Amino acid sequence: MKIRFVLFALLLTALPITSCGGGGVDPHYFSKDEHILNVRRIGYITGAEAPYNTMEFGLGSCDLGYPVYNETTGKMNYFFGDTFSQNHQSGQWRSNVACVSSDFNYADGLILDDYLKNAAGYLKPIINGHHSGDGQYEVTKIPTGLVFVNGTIYMYFFSMYDWSANLDNRMNFGGCVKSSDNGETWERIYDLVWTNFSPDGSYGSNNSKESITKLINEDIFNTPLDENVVNIEDHFGFDATQICPYYADDGYIYLFLEGGYRNHPLKLARVTPTNIEKWDEYEYMQGYDNDGNPTYLKGYDGLKALYNNTKAEITTMNFGEMSVVYNPYLNKYCLLTSTTGGVRMFLSDKVYGPYNETYLIYTQGDEICPISSTTGKPIVSAYAPQTHAKMLAENGKKMYIFTSSWIPCYNPSLYEVTFK
Repeated sequence: MKIRFVLFALLLTALPITSCGGGGVDPHYFSKDEHILNVRRIGYITGAEAPYNTMEFGLGSCDLGYPVYNETTGKMNYFFGDTFSQNHQSGQWRSNVACVSSDFNYADGLILDDYLKNAAGYLKPIINGHHSGDGQYEVTKIPTGLVFVNGTIYMYFFSMYDWSANLDNRMNFGGCVKSSDNGETWERIYDLVWTNFSPDGSYGSNNSKESITKLINEDIFNTPLDENVVNIEDHFGFDATQICPYYADDGYIYLFLEGGYRNHPLKLARVTPTNIEKWDEYEYMQGYDNDGNPTYLKGYDGLKALYNNTKAEITTMNFGEMSVVYNPYLNKYCLLTSTTGGVRMFLSDKVYGPYNETYLIYTQGDEICPISSTTGKPIVSAYAPQTHAKMLAENGKKMYIFTSSWIPCYNPSLYEVTFK
């Protein structure tokens, strides 16, 4: 049965703080950047302290929250990473889940009014992770970005082998799943696989190629296929194990590429909507010509040419989990990510970059961050800022973002950013 909600305003000054603390919930304003008028933390979007207690349907703690607008239903879908039924990463563990909302008024908090559930009515994973443990086949599968194309939702994800390994050696592969029924059912797109190895196969994942071959030839329930349909040797893709897609007005879907784990500047690919499921149709940007226009090389040759190609980098700083939006108020394309210095936004006049201009939204451990009930101090682990065109107000002067935080407050918070 679909959960019914009573719509109410989130009264920030009266919000009860029961477990993680509520630093930043007072309606004060905050800014450390000359381009930003203020930043306001509104509150959690999941967990016991959210406007609706999402623990009721099995979401006690999680991170991420990649947004995608479903044009068929007219609602927003939010895709979370590792999700637990209780607070503080305890209880039932699912590698990725999705919630649905018809609430577009972010200023008073976000209400999640439905979710993608199994037959028993419980929050279900989109694609299962093995949860084998670090260095043992596969720990988890994490979303990296979504796009809605002609009635179909595409979710790009990565498979993690070992969180404790060196940053470039942690992953197994990046992949993609799709749903053509508004998230009710999902299936792998087997052609879309980028394994964590260099083009010559000499560098990449600490996992064995045999194990990764088995992983990429499983369905969304971790069931092995009757025979291998993907040859690992044809899909070495170190530079593209984490993909964040963006559907631009020029008709292309641009794919912002991360190699390693939060350890390299971004690179770029593009594909037409009709060819999104065809590995050989992806074009990889190799750099800029003398007029500043991007140059592309198609297919696996283009992917191989990205390796150690610094001319193909569209940012100067290393990137982690990210989101992309065009902001009409700023008249800029904006990439959001977290760095060692804090949550930042990188800007460009062109969707293909370069993204050299940066705004600092807030720094790690600022007073705007949630307060840890353990230390009594602001959480210093802000990461994975998420936004969307539907999360802009006043033509983009106000931008709403989710930012995740680590233990003991493992739930994303909603922030309002107002530009000057």
